[in-house]
Amino acid sequence: MTNKPEGPQTENIVFDTTAKEVDTYDQLQQTEKEELPPGEIQAHWEIRAERADVQAVMSARHSLDENREATRKLHEDVVEFLEGQIEGKKVFELGVGIGRMTTLLAQKAKSVDGCDFSAQMLERAKQNLSEHENIQLMHGKITDLDLPPKSYDLVFESIVLLHILNPEELRNTVQKMQSLSDKIFIVEHTFEGPGFPISKFTILRKPEEYEEIFKPYKLVKQKTHISAGDTFTMMLFEKPEENLVNDQISGTNEKVEQVIQAVEVKKKLTPEQHEKLLATLKTRFEANMNRHKGMEWSKVQARLEARPEKMWSLNEMERTKGEPDVVEYDEKTGEYVFFDCSRNSPEGRRDIAYDKQAEELFAKLEPPRKCNGNAVDLAKAMGIEILDSSQYMLLQKIDPWHDIEDAWGNSWVKTPDDIRNKGRAYIGSSRNCVHWGPRTRDYIFGGWINGEKTVTRFGFVREKSVIPDDYERTYLTSFRGCLKV
Repeated sequence: MTNKPEGPQTENIVFDTTAKEVDTYDQLQQTEKEELPPGEIQAHWEIRAERADVQAVMSARHSLDENREATRKLHEDVVEFLEGQIEGKKVFELGVGIGRMTTLLAQKAKSVDGCDFSAQMLERAKQNLSEHENIQLMHGKITDLDLPPKSYDLVFESIVLLHILNPEELRNTVQKMQSLSDKIFIVEHTFEGPGFPISKFTILRKPEEYEEIFKPYKLVKQKTHISAGDTFTMMLFEKPEENLVNDQISGTNEKVEQVIQAVEVKKKLTPEQHEKLLATLKTRFEANMNRHKGMEWSKVQARLEARPEKMWSLNEMERTKGEPDVVEYDEKTGEYVFFDCSRNSPEGRRDIAYDKQAEELFAKLEPPRKCNGNAVDLAKAMGIEILDSSQYMLLQKIDPWHDIEDAWGNSWVKTPDDIRNKGRAYIGSSRNCVHWGPRTRDYIFGGWINGEKTVTRFGFVREKSVIPDDYERTYLTSFRGCLKV
Protein backbone atom coordinates (compact mmCIF):
# COMPACT_ATOMS: atom_id res chain seq x y z
CA MET A 1 0.00 0.00 0.00
CA THR A 2 1.12 3.61 -0.57
CA ASN A 3 -0.31 7.09 -0.38
CA LYS A 4 -1.89 8.02 -3.71
CA PRO A 5 -3.14 11.62 -3.91
CA GLU A 6 -6.76 11.75 -4.99
CA GLY A 7 -8.83 14.31 -6.85
CA PRO A 8 -7.60 17.48 -8.61
CA GLN A 9 -3.94 18.18 -7.99
CA THR A 10 -3.70 21.86 -8.97
CA GLU A 11 -6.85 23.87 -8.29
CA ASN A 12 -7.96 25.03 -4.86
CA ILE A 13 -11.24 23.48 -3.78
CA VAL A 14 -13.24 25.50 -1.28
CA PHE A 15 -16.35 23.70 -0.11
CA ASP A 16 -19.56 25.55 0.57
CA THR A 17 -20.19 24.39 4.12
CA THR A 18 -23.91 25.04 3.88
CA ALA A 19 -24.36 22.79 0.86
CA LYS A 20 -21.69 20.21 1.41
CA GLU A 21 -21.88 19.82 5.16
CA VAL A 22 -25.64 20.22 5.47
CA ASP A 23 -25.54 23.14 7.90
CA THR A 24 -23.12 21.33 10.20
CA TYR A 25 -21.80 24.68 11.46
CA ASP A 26 -25.00 25.39 13.37
CA GLN A 27 -23.91 26.44 16.86
CA LEU A 28 -25.34 23.67 19.01
CA GLN A 29 -24.80 23.46 22.75
CA GLN A 30 -22.41 20.72 23.86
CA THR A 31 -25.23 18.84 25.61
CA GLU A 32 -27.15 18.78 22.31
CA LYS A 33 -24.14 17.37 20.48
CA GLU A 34 -23.67 14.69 23.13
CA GLU A 35 -27.18 13.43 22.38
CA LEU A 36 -26.92 13.29 18.57
CA PRO A 37 -28.18 9.93 17.20
CA PRO A 38 -25.34 7.53 16.27
CA GLY A 39 -26.94 6.97 12.86
CA GLU A 40 -26.76 10.67 12.02
CA ILE A 41 -23.09 10.78 12.99
CA GLN A 42 -22.32 7.67 10.93
CA ALA A 43 -24.11 9.08 7.87
CA HIS A 44 -22.15 12.34 8.16
CA TRP A 45 -18.81 10.56 7.88
CA GLU A 46 -19.93 8.33 5.02
CA ILE A 47 -20.85 11.51 3.11
CA ARG A 48 -17.60 13.23 4.09
CA ALA A 49 -15.69 10.30 2.59
CA GLU A 50 -16.87 11.42 -0.86
CA ARG A 51 -14.92 14.68 -0.67
CA ALA A 52 -11.67 15.00 -2.60
CA ASP A 53 -8.28 14.17 -1.13
CA VAL A 54 -7.60 15.30 2.46
CA GLN A 55 -10.77 17.40 2.46
CA ALA A 56 -12.56 14.21 3.48
CA VAL A 57 -11.01 14.42 6.95
CA MET A 58 -10.18 18.11 7.27
CA SER A 59 -12.17 21.30 7.75
CA ALA A 60 -13.90 22.81 4.74
CA ARG A 61 -13.06 26.24 6.18
CA HIS A 62 -9.70 25.82 4.42
CA SER A 63 -8.84 25.17 0.78
CA LEU A 64 -7.40 21.91 -0.50
CA ASP A 65 -3.94 23.45 -0.92
CA GLU A 66 -4.06 24.87 2.61
CA ASN A 67 -5.04 21.50 4.04
CA ARG A 68 -2.34 19.66 2.07
CA GLU A 69 0.27 22.07 3.42
CA ALA A 70 -1.18 21.67 6.92
CA THR A 71 -0.84 17.89 6.56
CA ARG A 72 2.80 18.21 5.50
CA LYS A 73 3.62 20.38 8.51
CA LEU A 74 1.75 18.07 10.88
CA HIS A 75 3.76 15.11 9.55
CA GLU A 76 6.99 16.99 10.29
CA ASP A 77 5.94 17.93 13.81
CA VAL A 78 4.69 14.44 14.65
CA VAL A 79 7.94 12.82 13.45
CA GLU A 80 9.98 15.17 15.63
CA PHE A 81 7.65 14.83 18.63
CA LEU A 82 7.60 11.02 18.49
CA GLU A 83 11.27 10.44 17.67
CA GLY A 84 12.21 7.00 18.96
CA GLN A 85 8.59 6.07 19.75
CA ILE A 86 7.58 4.74 16.29
CA GLU A 87 10.71 3.35 14.66
CA GLY A 88 10.56 -0.45 14.55
CA LYS A 89 7.49 -0.53 16.82
CA LYS A 90 4.03 -2.08 16.65
CA VAL A 91 1.54 0.76 16.37
CA PHE A 92 -2.25 0.88 16.51
CA GLU A 93 -3.98 3.86 14.91
CA LEU A 94 -7.44 4.90 16.06
CA GLY A 95 -9.54 6.32 13.21
CA VAL A 96 -7.39 5.96 10.09
CA GLY A 97 -9.78 7.94 7.89
CA ILE A 98 -8.34 7.95 4.36
CA GLY A 99 -4.86 7.07 5.67
CA ARG A 100 -3.60 10.66 6.01
CA MET A 101 -1.37 9.78 8.98
CA THR A 102 -1.17 6.01 8.42
CA THR A 103 1.28 6.36 5.55
CA LEU A 104 3.66 8.28 7.82
CA LEU A 105 3.45 5.58 10.50
CA ALA A 106 3.96 2.76 8.01
CA GLN A 107 7.21 4.28 6.75
CA LYS A 108 8.76 4.04 10.22
CA ALA A 109 6.94 1.39 12.25
CA LYS A 110 7.41 -2.35 12.16
CA SER A 111 3.68 -2.77 11.70
CA VAL A 112 0.56 -0.60 11.81
CA ASP A 113 -2.92 -1.85 12.64
CA GLY A 114 -5.76 0.60 12.37
CA CYS A 115 -9.52 0.91 12.46
CA ASP A 116 -12.29 3.21 11.29
CA PHE A 117 -16.04 2.95 11.72
CA SER A 118 -16.75 4.44 8.28
CA ALA A 119 -16.77 1.82 5.53
CA GLN A 120 -16.29 4.49 2.85
CA MET A 121 -13.29 6.04 4.63
CA LEU A 122 -11.73 2.62 5.11
CA GLU A 123 -12.15 1.77 1.44
CA ARG A 124 -10.31 4.93 0.45
CA ALA A 125 -7.59 4.20 2.99
CA LYS A 126 -7.06 0.74 1.47
CA GLN A 127 -6.60 2.35 -1.95
CA ASN A 128 -4.22 5.01 -0.67
CA LEU A 129 -2.10 2.51 1.31
CA SER A 130 -2.12 -0.42 -1.11
CA GLU A 131 1.67 -0.50 -1.58
CA HIS A 132 2.46 -0.83 2.14
CA GLU A 133 2.75 -4.42 3.29
CA ASN A 134 2.96 -3.71 7.03
CA ILE A 135 -0.57 -2.32 7.45
CA GLN A 136 -3.69 -4.12 8.60
CA LEU A 137 -6.98 -2.21 8.51
CA MET A 138 -10.10 -3.16 10.46
CA HIS A 139 -13.68 -1.95 10.08
CA GLY A 140 -15.42 -0.85 13.27
CA LYS A 141 -14.99 1.21 16.40
CA ILE A 142 -12.03 0.36 18.60
CA THR A 143 -14.43 -0.56 21.40
CA ASP A 144 -15.96 -3.27 19.21
CA LEU A 145 -12.67 -4.93 18.22
CA ASP A 146 -11.38 -8.08 19.94
CA LEU A 147 -7.70 -7.26 20.41
CA PRO A 148 -5.21 -8.80 22.88
CA PRO A 149 -4.31 -6.51 25.82
CA LYS A 150 -0.98 -4.70 25.71
CA SER A 151 -0.33 -5.92 22.18
CA TYR A 152 1.09 -2.62 20.86
CA ASP A 153 4.06 -0.39 21.65
CA LEU A 154 2.03 2.73 20.93
CA VAL A 155 -1.59 3.71 20.31
CA PHE A 156 -1.75 6.66 17.89
CA GLU A 157 -4.70 9.01 17.48
CA SER A 158 -4.98 12.09 15.27
CA ILE A 159 -8.01 14.40 15.45
CA VAL A 160 -10.52 11.66 16.24
CA LEU A 161 -11.49 12.10 19.89
CA LEU A 162 -13.01 15.53 19.21
CA HIS A 163 -15.58 13.75 17.02
CA ILE A 164 -16.58 11.30 19.77
CA LEU A 165 -19.44 13.30 21.23
CA ASN A 166 -21.04 10.99 23.78
CA PRO A 167 -19.17 11.17 27.14
CA GLU A 168 -19.61 7.47 27.92
CA GLU A 169 -18.38 6.45 24.49
CA LEU A 170 -15.36 8.73 24.93
CA ARG A 171 -14.52 7.12 28.29
CA ASN A 172 -14.89 3.62 26.83
CA THR A 173 -12.68 4.55 23.86
CA VAL A 174 -9.91 5.88 26.10
CA GLN A 175 -10.09 2.78 28.33
CA LYS A 176 -9.77 0.57 25.24
CA MET A 177 -6.76 2.58 24.07
CA GLN A 178 -5.17 2.14 27.49
CA SER A 179 -5.82 -1.61 27.39
CA LEU A 180 -3.78 -1.93 24.19
CA SER A 181 -0.60 -0.08 25.16
CA ASP A 182 1.28 1.63 27.98
CA LYS A 183 1.95 4.57 25.64
CA ILE A 184 -0.66 6.72 23.90
CA PHE A 185 -0.16 9.64 21.52
CA ILE A 186 -2.94 12.05 20.61
CA VAL A 187 -3.04 15.23 18.54
CA GLU A 188 -6.26 17.18 18.86
CA HIS A 189 -7.71 20.47 17.73
CA THR A 190 -8.09 22.07 21.13
CA PHE A 191 -10.39 24.74 22.55
CA GLU A 192 -10.16 28.05 20.65
CA GLY A 193 -12.46 30.18 22.81
CA PRO A 194 -16.10 31.21 22.49
CA GLY A 195 -17.50 32.06 19.05
CA PHE A 196 -15.09 29.81 17.11
CA PRO A 197 -16.89 28.07 14.17
CA ILE A 198 -17.22 24.44 15.23
CA SER A 199 -18.86 21.63 13.30
CA LYS A 200 -22.04 20.11 14.64
CA PHE A 201 -20.09 16.86 14.90
CA THR A 202 -17.17 18.29 16.87
CA ILE A 203 -16.45 19.13 20.51
CA LEU A 204 -13.24 21.05 21.13
CA ARG A 205 -11.74 20.26 24.53
CA LYS A 206 -8.90 21.86 26.48
CA PRO A 207 -5.57 20.01 26.92
CA GLU A 208 -6.19 19.73 30.66
CA GLU A 209 -9.50 17.99 29.92
CA TYR A 210 -7.65 15.32 27.95
CA GLU A 211 -5.10 15.03 30.73
CA GLU A 212 -7.95 14.33 33.14
CA ILE A 213 -9.67 11.90 30.78
CA PHE A 214 -6.52 9.79 30.34
CA LYS A 215 -5.78 9.39 34.06
CA PRO A 216 -4.18 7.37 35.63
CA TYR A 217 -1.88 7.63 32.59
CA LYS A 218 0.59 10.48 33.01
CA LEU A 219 1.16 13.25 30.50
CA VAL A 220 4.91 13.10 29.81
CA LYS A 221 5.19 15.40 26.82
CA GLN A 222 3.10 18.14 25.21
CA LYS A 223 3.56 20.55 22.33
CA THR A 224 1.39 23.12 20.59
CA HIS A 225 1.01 22.83 16.81
CA ILE A 226 -0.50 25.66 14.74
CA SER A 227 -2.17 24.62 11.49
CA ALA A 228 -3.82 27.14 9.15
CA GLY A 229 -4.33 29.41 12.15
CA ASP A 230 -5.98 26.71 14.26
CA THR A 231 -4.48 25.46 17.51
CA PHE A 232 -3.69 21.77 17.95
CA THR A 233 -2.04 20.04 20.90
CA MET A 234 0.18 16.97 20.70
CA MET A 235 0.25 14.91 23.91
CA LEU A 236 2.11 11.74 24.87
CA PHE A 237 0.73 9.71 27.76
CA GLU A 238 2.45 6.84 29.58
CA LYS A 239 1.28 4.44 32.22
CA PRO A 240 3.08 5.40 35.46
CA GLU A 241 5.80 2.98 36.50
CA GLU A 242 4.12 2.37 39.86
CA ASN A 243 1.01 1.20 37.99
CA LEU A 244 3.12 -1.08 35.84
CA VAL A 245 4.58 -2.58 38.98
CA ASN A 246 1.16 -3.01 40.58
CA ASP A 247 -0.16 -4.67 37.43
CA GLN A 248 2.57 -7.29 37.43
CA ILE A 249 3.44 -8.00 41.08
CA SER A 250 1.83 -11.14 42.49
CA GLY A 251 3.57 -11.10 45.86
CA THR A 252 6.82 -12.99 45.24
CA ASN A 253 10.25 -11.39 45.56
CA GLU A 254 11.26 -12.98 42.29
CA LYS A 255 8.50 -11.23 40.37
CA VAL A 256 9.19 -7.93 42.12
CA GLU A 257 12.79 -8.15 40.92
CA GLN A 258 11.62 -8.94 37.39
CA VAL A 259 9.42 -5.85 37.35
CA ILE A 260 12.21 -3.63 38.67
CA GLN A 261 14.52 -4.95 35.97
CA ALA A 262 11.86 -4.33 33.32
CA VAL A 263 11.53 -0.71 34.44
CA GLU A 264 15.30 -0.24 34.29
CA VAL A 265 15.46 -1.69 30.77
CA LYS A 266 13.23 1.18 29.59
CA LYS A 267 16.04 3.59 30.43
CA LYS A 268 18.71 1.80 28.45
CA LEU A 269 19.72 2.52 24.89
CA THR A 270 19.93 -0.09 22.18
CA PRO A 271 23.49 -0.89 21.01
CA GLU A 272 22.81 1.13 17.86
CA GLN A 273 21.60 4.16 19.83
CA HIS A 274 24.58 3.85 22.18
CA GLU A 275 27.13 3.88 19.37
CA LYS A 276 25.39 6.69 17.48
CA LEU A 277 25.31 8.89 20.59
CA LEU A 278 28.96 8.19 21.42
CA ALA A 279 29.98 9.22 17.92
CA THR A 280 27.96 12.45 18.18
CA LEU A 281 29.43 13.32 21.58
CA LYS A 282 32.97 12.62 20.40
CA THR A 283 32.58 14.82 17.31
CA ARG A 284 31.17 17.67 19.40
CA PHE A 285 33.88 17.27 22.08
CA GLU A 286 36.69 17.47 19.52
CA ALA A 287 35.12 20.44 17.71
CA ASN A 288 34.78 22.55 20.87
CA MET A 289 37.99 22.10 22.87
CA ASN A 290 37.60 25.61 24.33
CA ARG A 291 34.89 24.14 26.59
CA HIS A 292 37.18 21.50 28.13
CA LYS A 293 40.83 22.47 27.70
CA GLY A 294 43.25 19.79 28.86
CA MET A 295 40.62 17.02 28.91
CA GLU A 296 40.84 13.85 26.79
CA TRP A 297 37.94 12.19 25.05
CA SER A 298 39.27 8.69 25.75
CA LYS A 299 38.90 9.30 29.50
CA VAL A 300 35.41 10.73 29.09
CA GLN A 301 34.38 7.74 27.00
CA ALA A 302 35.76 5.33 29.58
CA ARG A 303 33.52 6.97 32.22
CA LEU A 304 30.53 6.70 29.92
CA GLU A 305 31.16 3.06 29.06
CA ALA A 306 31.31 2.23 32.78
CA ARG A 307 28.01 4.04 33.42
CA PRO A 308 25.53 3.07 30.68
CA GLU A 309 22.60 4.46 32.68
CA LYS A 310 24.06 7.95 32.13
CA MET A 311 23.90 7.42 28.38
CA TRP A 312 20.10 7.32 28.53
CA SER A 313 20.00 10.76 30.18
CA LEU A 314 22.53 12.16 27.69
CA ASN A 315 20.39 10.79 24.88
CA GLU A 316 17.39 12.64 26.33
CA MET A 317 19.44 15.84 26.36
CA GLU A 318 20.43 15.20 22.74
CA ARG A 319 16.91 14.19 21.67
CA THR A 320 15.46 17.44 23.01
CA LYS A 321 18.10 19.45 21.08
CA GLY A 322 20.32 20.36 24.05
CA GLU A 323 23.57 19.31 22.31
CA PRO A 324 25.34 18.15 25.52
CA ASP A 325 29.08 18.58 25.84
CA VAL A 326 31.67 18.38 28.64
CA VAL A 327 32.21 21.72 30.41
CA GLU A 328 33.44 20.85 33.93
CA TYR A 329 35.61 18.23 35.65
CA ASP A 330 35.42 17.48 39.37
CA GLU A 331 38.92 16.47 40.52
CA LYS A 332 37.64 15.17 43.86
CA THR A 333 35.10 12.73 42.39
CA GLY A 334 36.58 12.23 38.94
CA GLU A 335 33.24 13.20 37.41
CA TYR A 336 32.85 14.94 34.08
CA VAL A 337 29.90 17.34 33.85
CA PHE A 338 27.95 17.67 30.60
CA PHE A 339 26.04 20.92 29.97
CA ASP A 340 23.41 21.63 27.33
CA CYS A 341 25.49 23.67 24.88
CA SER A 342 23.05 24.39 22.04
CA ARG A 343 23.32 27.93 20.66
CA ASN A 344 19.74 28.77 21.63
CA SER A 345 17.57 27.19 24.29
CA PRO A 346 16.82 23.50 23.55
CA GLU A 347 14.00 23.26 21.00
CA GLY A 348 12.50 20.18 22.60
CA ARG A 349 11.87 21.89 25.95
CA ARG A 350 10.16 25.13 25.07
CA ASP A 351 7.00 26.84 26.32
CA ILE A 352 7.44 25.41 29.81
CA ALA A 353 6.86 26.85 33.26
CA TYR A 354 9.48 26.73 36.01
CA ASP A 355 7.76 24.16 38.24
CA LYS A 356 4.46 22.35 38.79
CA GLN A 357 2.99 25.15 40.87
CA ALA A 358 3.52 27.67 38.08
CA GLU A 359 2.33 25.19 35.45
CA GLU A 360 -0.98 24.66 37.25
CA LEU A 361 -1.56 28.40 37.50
CA PHE A 362 -1.24 28.83 33.75
CA ALA A 363 -4.20 26.52 33.18
CA LYS A 364 -6.39 28.84 35.29
CA LEU A 365 -5.86 31.87 33.08
CA GLU A 366 -8.70 33.07 30.85
CA PRO A 367 -8.09 32.20 28.12
CA PRO A 368 -5.77 29.40 29.29
CA ARG A 369 -2.09 29.93 28.46
CA LYS A 370 -0.45 27.12 26.48
CA CYS A 371 2.15 25.35 28.61
CA ASN A 372 4.19 22.25 27.71
CA GLY A 373 5.04 21.16 31.25
CA ASN A 374 7.62 22.47 33.70
CA ALA A 375 11.40 22.52 33.98
CA VAL A 376 11.71 20.92 37.43
CA ASP A 377 9.67 17.81 36.58
CA LEU A 378 11.10 17.49 33.08
CA ALA A 379 14.70 17.62 34.37
CA LYS A 380 13.86 14.98 36.98
CA ALA A 381 12.31 12.71 34.35
CA MET A 382 15.43 13.09 32.18
CA GLY A 383 17.75 12.33 35.11
CA ILE A 384 19.53 15.68 34.90
CA GLU A 385 19.80 18.91 36.92
CA ILE A 386 18.83 22.43 35.88
CA LEU A 387 21.92 24.64 35.53
CA ASP A 388 22.41 26.86 38.57
CA SER A 389 23.47 30.50 38.26
CA SER A 390 27.21 29.85 38.54
CA GLN A 391 27.06 27.08 35.95
CA TYR A 392 25.00 29.23 33.60
CA MET A 393 27.49 32.09 33.86
CA LEU A 394 30.39 29.68 33.32
CA LEU A 395 28.75 28.47 30.11
CA GLN A 396 28.28 32.05 28.94
CA LYS A 397 31.91 32.83 29.70
CA ILE A 398 33.15 29.86 27.70
CA ASP A 399 30.67 30.30 24.82
CA PRO A 400 29.48 33.94 24.90
CA TRP A 401 26.72 33.56 22.33
CA HIS A 402 24.33 31.20 24.13
CA ASP A 403 20.72 32.31 24.46
CA ILE A 404 21.09 35.28 22.17
CA GLU A 405 18.12 37.62 22.31
CA ASP A 406 15.70 36.11 19.86
CA ALA A 407 12.37 34.34 20.27
CA TRP A 408 14.02 31.63 22.33
CA GLY A 409 16.78 33.58 24.04
CA ASN A 410 16.16 32.66 27.67
CA SER A 411 16.51 29.66 29.96
CA TRP A 412 15.21 28.85 33.42
CA VAL A 413 18.03 28.73 35.98
CA LYS A 414 17.91 26.70 39.20
CA THR A 415 16.27 28.92 41.79
CA PRO A 416 16.79 28.92 45.59
CA ASP A 417 13.71 28.08 47.65
CA ASP A 418 13.58 31.49 49.32
CA ILE A 419 13.23 33.17 45.92
CA ARG A 420 10.80 30.58 44.57
CA ASN A 421 8.61 30.93 47.67
CA LYS A 422 8.04 34.55 46.65
CA GLY A 423 6.53 33.37 43.37
CA ARG A 424 9.68 34.18 41.39
CA ALA A 425 12.39 32.23 39.57
CA TYR A 426 15.72 32.90 37.84
CA ILE A 427 16.11 33.08 34.08
CA GLY A 428 19.30 33.59 32.08
CA SER A 429 20.18 35.27 28.79
CA SER A 430 23.24 36.57 26.99
CA ARG A 431 23.35 40.34 27.38
CA ASN A 432 24.73 42.30 30.32
CA CYS A 433 22.54 41.50 33.25
CA VAL A 434 19.53 43.06 34.84
CA HIS A 435 17.13 41.58 37.33
CA TRP A 436 13.53 42.60 36.84
CA GLY A 437 10.86 42.63 39.52
CA PRO A 438 7.21 43.46 38.89
CA ARG A 439 7.65 47.16 39.70
CA THR A 440 11.31 47.58 40.66
CA ARG A 441 14.71 46.90 39.17
CA ASP A 442 17.55 45.13 40.97
CA TYR A 443 20.79 43.67 39.67
CA ILE A 444 22.32 40.25 40.31
CA PHE A 445 24.86 37.82 38.87
CA GLY A 446 26.92 40.12 36.67
CA GLY A 447 26.33 43.48 35.04
CA TRP A 448 25.48 45.49 38.14
CA ILE A 449 25.53 44.29 41.72
CA ASN A 450 24.37 46.57 44.56
CA GLY A 451 24.68 49.56 42.28
CA GLU A 452 28.33 48.89 41.41
CA LYS A 453 29.24 47.80 37.93
CA THR A 454 31.16 44.52 37.65
CA VAL A 455 33.20 43.29 34.72
CA THR A 456 31.04 40.99 32.61
CA ARG A 457 30.22 40.77 28.96
CA PHE A 458 28.88 37.28 28.74
CA GLY A 459 25.37 37.08 30.05
CA PHE A 460 23.15 37.47 33.03
CA VAL A 461 20.71 35.79 35.32
CA ARG A 462 17.65 37.59 36.61
CA GLU A 463 14.57 36.93 38.68
CA LYS A 464 11.20 36.75 36.97
CA SER A 465 7.71 36.48 38.38
CA VAL A 466 6.21 33.08 37.55
CA ILE A 467 2.82 33.73 39.14
CA PRO A 468 0.44 34.57 36.28
CA ASP A 469 -1.53 37.27 38.11
CA ASP A 470 -1.54 39.28 34.90
CA TYR A 471 -1.97 37.56 31.52
CA GLU A 472 0.71 39.61 29.78
CA ARG A 473 3.22 39.15 32.60
CA THR A 474 3.17 35.37 32.65
CA TYR A 475 6.37 33.70 31.58
CA LEU A 476 7.20 30.50 29.73
CA THR A 477 10.62 29.57 28.39
CA SER A 478 13.04 26.62 28.18
CA PHE A 479 15.87 25.35 30.40
CA ARG A 480 19.43 24.09 30.18
CA GLY A 481 20.52 21.09 32.18
CA CYS A 482 23.68 19.31 33.29
CA LEU A 483 24.64 15.71 34.00
CA LYS A 484 27.53 14.38 36.08
CA VAL A 485 29.21 11.26 34.73
